[in-house]
Amino acid sequence: MVGGLTAAESADRCFIALPLSAEERTAVDGWRAGLDLPGRLVPPGKLHVTLRFVGKADPAGRDRIAAELDQADLGGPFSFRVGGVGGFPKIRKATVAWAALENDGGGAARLAEAVEEAVTAAGFGAEDRPFRGHLTLARIRPPRDLRRPASRPPPGSRSGLPKWSSTAAASATGRLSTNRWSGFSSGRKAAAAKCLTSEHLFD
Repeated sequence: MVGGLTAAESADRCFIALPLSAEERTAVDGWRAGLDLPGRLVPPGKLHVTLRFVGKADPAGRDRIAAELDQADLGGPFSFRVGGVGGFPKIRKATVAWAALENDGGGAARLAEAVEEAVTAAGFGAEDRPFRGHLTLARIRPPRDLRRPASRPPPGSRSGLPKWSSTAAASATGRLSTNRWSGFSSGRKAAAAKCLTSEHLFD
């Protein structure tokens, strides 16, 4: 289940991301534990699908993004499965371990496109990199070779994980404030997003 749209106090490294439900986080974390990944694992409660990296955004900038997202057509719900392991920038010298999104029928890309339009309409620069739907699993310093964990079967083929849905709760309501983790949603969206800073995602 997708959470409501929320904002963090810090202006540093703002993301718009699709959070996972508790069931999804538990399943992914259990699969990830068998991969023996190097580096610093993203805490289970902070696993997410990044839709747009915004960069520095002060409260006024987040308000503009929120207003644009509130008016945006974010599309209908879509389902997805977690695929195999990859690495950024290269699998042999990875500083980020991630799991791919698969079988979503293009839903994540369409949502990311709508988010991109909202972010640019709010006055932020356009993203010049193509969207690649993924879950960040770990951050790695120094870079490591991830070919061994990447050879493991994805969770859907090994453990029969469900095909998860991005549907947001129809009754989700709230309001924007400057308080950390204070959330808001129009209550009429089929999908929602979450704006956080790296401080909160990876502490």
